[in-house]
Amino acid sequence: MIEHDAEREKKIARCIRCRSEFTADQLRGVSCCPICGDTGQPLSLEDDVIIKINWHELRLLCSFAEKWSEYLITSGQVATADNFMTIYSIIGALQEQYPYFQPLSQGGELHQFIRSGRKLH
Repeated sequence: MIEHDAEREKKIARCIRCRSEFTADQLRGVSCCPICGDTGQPLSLEDDVIIKINWHELRLLCSFAEKWSEYLITSGQVATADNFMTIYSIIGALQEQYPYFQPLSQGGELHQFIRSGRKLH
């Protein structure tokens, strides 16, 4: 009985947008994330991996993804900022793993600059 309850409470999926994790019971019968309403397919927690990469390489990838997403919005190729929000969610999840490292995105660098209280001359 205890094993059965533990299995029912096991998290199996994560929303790509808000990063909330869910059990199978919590996702049964829903067509979107119960927390943020995102309609994208949830991520399987079984597919989580560990990747070895240099932080600078990761910054390059994140910066490119950020700029590409901005381009799609400003050029009118996508109607909403959904892609942009998803990119920032992924970048945020990566950044949380090493919060004291240099920000992974230009938006993160701007936020860090504003928090520092420094001013542009």
